[in-house]
This record gives sequence, structure tokens and C-alpha cells, in this order.
Amino acid sequence: MVAMFFIIDDDHQDMLGEYTSLDFGLAELYRLAGIPYDEDPNRAPCTSWAGCGRAWTLYDDRVGRGVDLRVVATLTTSQSGHEWSVGPDAVPSEVDAIDARARSRRARRIRLAAKHWSADH
Repeated sequence: MVAMFFIIDDDHQDMLGEYTSLDFGLAELYRLAGIPYDEDPNRAPCTSWAGCGRAWTLYDDRVGRGVDLRVVATLTTSQSGHEWSVGPDAVPSEVDAIDARARSRRARRIRLAAKHWSADH
């Protein structure tokens, strides 16, 4: 199967991977969001990595290899935390998929916190 989605660190021109679907690419971005900025692969490759960060961008290349790449989403990692942005080229279904994954992760965290809280009280 041909990869149609790519994750690239735009700040350092570092390709993380190639993915055959939007879901796989988004899953990888969400995995990266769970890794601290100072651990690989989020640790920037430059010598001043502590003051630097990554700008992981998920590109859609379904149109054709390198022609009109669309930005679907970007995860920025830095010392001040992680920040999400939906790409300017994302279509509503992609925005919905990003939002649904975020809601799902948030709901899971809330359920786990509630479970731990009730066990402690």
C-alpha cells in the first residue's frame, strides 16, 4: 500500500514517518503528544534542544507525490508544553476526526481520574 500521509518536523525538516491513512497519522500524533518534549522522538536534534522544540505536521499527499500537500494538523512540542492546531487545509471530516480523538482521550482521562478518586475516598 502506498503511503499518503506524512509527519514531518517543519522546524528541523525531519521526517518521522509515512502512513497509509489519516487515522494512522493522527494516532502517531496523539502518541507523540503523550511523550515529554525532552524525550525521543520529541527531543529536538539541534544542540540547543532544551530551548527548542518540534513542529510535527501531518501532511496529506493523496493528490500526488509532493504536489499540493495539504496540512491536516500540527502538534508543537516544547518546554512550555504541547499545542495542537488544525491545519488550514483540513476538511470538516478531518477536523471531526481530530476532535473525536481528542474528546475520546479526554473522556478516558476523566474516567480514569474518577476511578482513582473514588478508590481513594
